[in-house]
Parts: sequence; structure tokens; C-alpha cells
Amino acid sequence: MLAALLARSQSALASQEPFLVLPENHFAYTAAMRIVEPMGSMAVQGPRITLVYGPKGGGKSHLVRHVARETLKRLARGKLLLANAHEFCQWLLEAHDQKAVVEAHEKLRSLEVLILDGFDELQDRADLQQQLLCVIDLMADAGGHVLIVSEKAPGELRGLSTRLVNRCHGGLCALLKWPGTDSRKQLALHFAHQKHLPMSEAAALELAENLAGSPAQLIIAIQQIELMARREHSTADLSLIKRYLQGELLVPTITIHQVALQVAEEFGVTIEALKSKSRHQSVVLPRHCAMLLARQMTAATLEEIGRFFGDRNHTTVSHGCAKLEELLPGAPTLRQVLQKIRGRFPASHNRTG
Repeated sequence: MLAALLARSQSALASQEPFLVLPENHFAYTAAMRIVEPMGSMAVQGPRITLVYGPKGGGKSHLVRHVARETLKRLARGKLLLANAHEFCQWLLEAHDQKAVVEAHEKLRSLEVLILDGFDELQDRADLQQQLLCVIDLMADAGGHVLIVSEKAPGELRGLSTRLVNRCHGGLCALLKWPGTDSRKQLALHFAHQKHLPMSEAAALELAENLAGSPAQLIIAIQQIELMARREHSTADLSLIKRYLQGELLVPTITIHQVALQVAEEFGVTIEALKSKSRHQSVVLPRHCAMLLARQMTAATLEEIGRFFGDRNHTTVSHGCAKLEELLPGAPTLRQVLQKIRGRFPASHNRTG
């Protein structure tokens, strides 16, 4: 199980996602970057546990993936693990029930950095929380780093043990704040640049002033604006942004269900199989394809995609997409299959080129 978690961790970090440091996220960024310091480094004083928290869609997972990639530049393979907190603690609990906890802890001693996303999923789970406490102590004894990601501060989480709250507060807790107008403007330009979408400063400011949502919602807006711009063979100028904000979506909305239906038909499986817990390769590959296409062709968030495919968490979706993207360069036949599926939708929705 640990080998599988490590493999998924490596896949999730395979793609490059530049992180934009802004005034609102600077403290959280600086706090998270503590894990880049080597074990035993004098540059890090005090407990080596850091918790980054903030509202959903604020960029926490993006931040920790960036920090993890920076950390991997100095670590040997297998020294860093990025995992979902619930899945990781569930593995430890199963090891405990099977009288294999000593062996599990021995395997963990080789880690220098442990990053756990989805800390909120441990609410009201005293059994899983106890497993995490043991690992935090284990990492502390070895001088390793633990980075935890949560939507709320430890004291605000329901049913979190006092010991675990105190352990988190004994480290460094950093709030990732919501971006202001200037930062939303910079993010709009940043996301547009990533998609090779020309956008003027005036257009970005117009979007920032009128769309006060999360960075995740801003990404969705840029995706929709890109579709409009491609359909009209134009740039994301001020006029186009104003029309977008007025609700003039010129392209039909593609749903996750529509994408899943086409993938299921192409691979000869059912939608129920894609949503199931099956880990058979005949199901896993099309499921990952459907997740990736849903991320590329719909306005759905990773959380929404995860819920559709059997109530999976957003990190599982991210890992699955990253694993497939890592595979695609050496799989021309699979690339052709994905392009064939994209071709069944309006051309303006194909954003991979």
C-alpha cells in the first residue's frame, strides 16, 4: 500500500504548475517552503510541522505541489510522500488491525517529508487521528518535516482531538488568504498566459473587479473565455470580457456526464464501472481518461469531478490526471483515442492544442 501511495505521489508531481506568489499567499508560501530545508538544517528552528489552511478553491493544493516539487530537487526518490490524509491514515489503521504497524512505521522512517492534503476528512475520526499523531511523533524523532493542508484552522475542525490540535498549534499554522483585486488581476493574466491566451491589462482588471471568487473559479472563467475567444478567433480584450461578464456564453456547456458517456462507449465499459471502486486496469485507464477530459473540457472543479466518479476526493482526481499525462507522451494510440473522443464535441471545446 505504501508503494502505491508513493507511486501516486510521484505521478501527482510530474506535471509543472507554476505558482504565483502574491501578497495574500506570501506568508503561507514562506511557511510551506520550510520543508525545502534539509533534515537537521539549522535554518528551521522549532517543531517541523506546518499547517496551511484556507477556504476551498484558494490554491492550497497548488501551493503544496509546487513546494513538493522544489523539495524533490534535493531528495532521493521515495523520500517524500504527498497523499490524501484519510487514505494515508486508513492505510496505517489497516496495518494496525493486521498487527503490522511496526513494519509500517519502519517503512515511514525513510521519509524526510510527509505532505497530507484533505486534513478536514479526519473530522470525527478519532481512530485515524490517533494514527496521524503517531506518525507526527515518528517524523519528529527522525527530524523530518510534516506539512498538513486543511480548509480550516485546527481548532475549528469538528471532533479533532485536543492532542492533535495542540500538536498542530505547536508547529506553524499559516492562513492562505483570499486574493484581493490586484492579485486577482495578476492571477487572470497568469492563467491566461498558461493557456497562451492573449489578454490585455484592462481586460484582466475588468475581470478582477467583477469576479470576486476564488482562484479556482477564476481558472474556470479563463477556460470559458478561452472558448469564446477561440470560437470568434479573437483575443481576450476588454470587449470580450464585458460580454462574458454579461452572461454571453457563446458555446454550449459540456457536462461531466457527457464526457463520461463518450469515454465509456469508446472503451466498452459502463458509466457505473467508471464510478465504481474497481482498480482493474480495464476500468482504471478509462476512468483516468474521463477525469482528464472532464478537467480539460468542462467547467467542473476537481471536487465536482471526484464526486461524479464515485465520491473520490480532489487529490485522487489530480493524481489520476497527472499519472495519465505522464503516460501520454509514450502512448500515441491512447493520444489518438482521446483526440477521437474530443472530436465528438464542438471544436471550440478542444483546448489541448
